[in-house]
Amino acid sequence: MAKGGVYFLVIVVVFGGLYLYTKWREETQLALLTEEAVKPDLLLDYTKLYLKEDAYDRSLSQLDYAIAAIRNIEADLDDESNRILEVSIKDLEKVKMEMEMDSLVTEDLNIAFSKALNALTLAELKISEVLIKSDHPRDAIVALKYGMYHVKNALKYSEGSKKEYEIHIYEEIDSLLDNRSLSQQEMIDRLEIMIAELDTLVEDL
Repeated sequence: MAKGGVYFLVIVVVFGGLYLYTKWREETQLALLTEEAVKPDLLLDYTKLYLKEDAYDRSLSQLDYAIAAIRNIEADLDDESNRILEVSIKDLEKVKMEMEMDSLVTEDLNIAFSKALNALTLAELKISEVLIKSDHPRDAIVALKYGMYHVKNALKYSEGSKKEYEIHIYEEIDSLLDNRSLSQQEMIDRLEIMIAELDTLVEDL
């Protein structure tokens, strides 16, 4: 075979392998570590935005999409995280019913949206702990960043002591991300404290 043909074959094999690896990575990666993780946040924002604009049909469809996005994430979670997310979905479905009956209570919406976002934060923290224990620190950092994103969005719907609690969780995650000198065990210890705190917050909402 001529040199040109050999080089072409090598290029095909290398780039073909890279393509297959990338596709495999995308298909096997947890939804919590991809852009799928932020879909519920965006869709809940759109739900409230369209509601303010009196575009009720659009608002309802965005809420339906948000619930579906959360259910898509559930496939990657442990039973307890699924239970917590299912409780938050029931609250979102209650809000949907109120919207359909034109009897929406704003407090119900705020509580439901805050609970869902805090439940997603909790799921990210739990996944991060698992990833650290299994020696996947880069993916653990990704999970922490998404967790920080969820709890930041939860602040839009909270007030009083619950909001202060969320600010505390946000600052703790930020501190954990900023301190790269922590040992694996120190990170796990701090995560377990945050998980316990957030678990209490979600159950109390």
